[in-house]
Parts: sequence; structure tokens; C-alpha cells
Amino acid sequence: MFFYAAVLAFLGFSIPIVIIDLREKRIPDRILIIAYPLVAALLVLAAWQGNNWDNLWRALLSAAAVFAGYFVLRLINPSGLGAGDVKLSGLIGLILGWVGWQAALVGTAFGFVLGALVAILLLIIKRGGLKQSIAFGPYMIAGAWLVLLPALVVSWV
Repeated sequence: MFFYAAVLAFLGFSIPIVIIDLREKRIPDRILIIAYPLVAALLVLAAWQGNNWDNLWRALLSAAAVFAGYFVLRLINPSGLGAGDVKLSGLIGLILGWVGWQAALVGTAFGFVLGALVAILLLIIKRGGLKQSIAFGPYMIAGAWLVLLPALVVSWV
């Protein structure tokens, strides 16, 4: 039950993050400052409720690993990835890590694939250039949901 509450909380934070990032090309810290402890607390309660401590540790390690990966990418190319994207990555790693390592890896990869496809499409239809930046947070979140939704369906069946 608490895992589903964590997913609902993630959904609740996903919507304003996507809207703000698309509009302003930034992810507000004020949202993430609330999202991290709330989702983490709900996952702690889920671990306690179902004695799923392995899931919790995997979620925490996944959050750290995904965050570290994004942090390294930002260090390599600071103009290619925003600081808000790096901060959001840990939250995505946290929720997907509860599902599994594969979910975290695939969900993260889907975000990059979706972002790349949109960037290529914008180039093809001449609505963007090679130097134009796009809001990446929505694709990160979409990638997470592409993995999270089937996992939820399977867990309900």
C-alpha cells in the first residue's frame, strides 16, 4: 500500500515538474526538496509494512547511482545537462530502484532515448538547431513512467 502511495506522490510531483520544465526550462528546487523526503519516507513505510528492506536498500543505491551518472555527465558537458535534471535523476532512481535494477536502468535509458528522438524530430522539421536546448526533465519522467506503469500493472495482477 505504501509503495502505491509513493508512486502517487511521484505522479503528483511529476506533473508540475514537466509543466514548469517545458515552460521555463528549469526544475524548481522547492518541488524536489519536498519530493525526496516524502517519496523516501513512503518507501521506508513500504519496506516496514512488507518487510521489503532489500527493496529499500536497492532504491537508495539506485538513487545514488543514477544521480552519480547524471552528475558525471554534467561534469563532462555542463551545457548539455541542467543541474535540475541531475537533481531530478536521484528521485527517479529512487522510485525505479524499488522496482528493480533493471527498471532503474531501462527507465533512465528511456529518458535519453525519448529526448534524443524529440531532438532529432525537431531537427528534421526544422524547429530547432544543433545549439538549441530542450527541457530534458519531461523525457526523464516519461522514461520512468514507461517502466513504472507496466510494473504497477504486473503487481496488481
